[in-house]
Amino acid sequence: MMKNTFTRGAALAVSILPLLALISGCAADSSPADESVDNVEVGASNVHLMPMHTTSEGSNGALVSAAAPAGAHLTYFGGPVISNVKVYSVFWNSSVPNQASLNSFYSTITGSAYLSWLSEYNTSTQTIGLGSLGGSVVDTGAPTGSTITDTQIQAELSRLMAAGQLPANNANNLYMIHFPAGVTIKQGTSTSCVQFCAYHGTYVRGGQNAYYGVIPDLSGGCASGCGSNTKLNNTTSVASHEMIEAITDPAVGLAQNLAAPLAWYDNTNGEIGDICNGQQGTVSGFTIQLEYSNALNACIATKSSTPPPPPPPGGCSHAICATGTKLVSSCDSCATKICAADSYCCNTKWDSQCVGEVGSICGKTCP
Repeated sequence: MMKNTFTRGAALAVSILPLLALISGCAADSSPADESVDNVEVGASNVHLMPMHTTSEGSNGALVSAAAPAGAHLTYFGGPVISNVKVYSVFWNSSVPNQASLNSFYSTITGSAYLSWLSEYNTSTQTIGLGSLGGSVVDTGAPTGSTITDTQIQAELSRLMAAGQLPANNANNLYMIHFPAGVTIKQGTSTSCVQFCAYHGTYVRGGQNAYYGVIPDLSGGCASGCGSNTKLNNTTSVASHEMIEAITDPAVGLAQNLAAPLAWYDNTNGEIGDICNGQQGTVSGFTIQLEYSNALNACIATKSSTPPPPPPPGGCSHAICATGTKLVSSCDSCATKICAADSYCCNTKWDSQCVGEVGSICGKTCP
C-alpha cells in the first residue's frame, strides 16, 4: 500500500505553526522604546504565551489529555538557560491575594525535586541546578489602570530596578509578576483570561537580558480555563509552568527563528510546559504543572517519583491503535503486516495513517 505523500506534506506544514506563533503570533506591543525609563528598550520583544485550556469547539473549561502528544521532543537551539534561578516575586499592588503563600511556594519549590531533574536539559557549557527565592516586592507605585500592557510591565520592572527596589537583571534573576483581580493584561492582540493564562518574556536592559513572568489573577474566565483546582492551586500551577519554561528557554522573547537565543523548544508542541499544559501534580505540598521529560518521554513532576510508563503487552513500545514512535515490526503480528506494506510506520513514526491500517490491513477494529 502506497503512503499518501500529500497527507505527510500537510502534516509537515502544520508542524511549522508554533514557529510562526513564536515569531509573530505572540508579538508584544510594538510601540517605540520608552527612553525615559533607564534607557530601556521597552516594548521591543516578544513573549511566549500559555494558552487557555479549550475544547475542540473553542469553549473554555475542558482540560487537555493527561498524556504528552505523540512524538514530543525538545531540541536545543543554542540559547541560554537559567542555571540557578533566583525568583523575585513582584505583587502589582497590595490587593494581590495569597502573597505569603506564593512566597512560600517560590521558596520551597525552587529548592525541590521539581527542579533537580531539569539537569537533563544541561548543555555543553551550561548546567541547570536548584534555585531560591531572592526577595519579594509589593509595588505601591505601579500603574493603576484596569488594563495593563506588556510595555507598561517592562517599564515598571525597569523603574523598580532603577529605584533599587529590585536587583538589576542578570543571567539568573527571574521576576514573577502577580496581578490583583480586576486587572486585564493585554499582550498584542491577546487578552488575559480570554486567549491566555500567563506568559514569560524577555527584554534587554543595560545590554543584558531581563527575564520575567506575568501571572494575572485567576478569576473570571481564568478560573475555568487555567486549571481544575482552587484559585491558589491554579496560580501556583500556572506560575510553575512559566518558571520552568523561563529556566529552560529564558530568551524566547528575543528569538526570531529556530536558532539561538532560543534554547529548549519543540517546533510542533512549544516549550517544556506547553507539552503538558494543564496537567497538575503536587510537589512539597504545592500544586504544580507537570513538565515534559525528554529522557522519560512523559509529563512528570519529579523524576524519582515518576517512572516511565511500561510498554503495553506484546512487546511493542505502544499499542498499535495509538500513535507514537515507530514500532518494531516483530513486536506484533499486525505490526509485521503493516510495516511490510508501509515501511514509514517502522522506519519513521507510527502515525494516524498507520493506526488506520490496523483496520484496512489487519482487519482489526481500534476503539
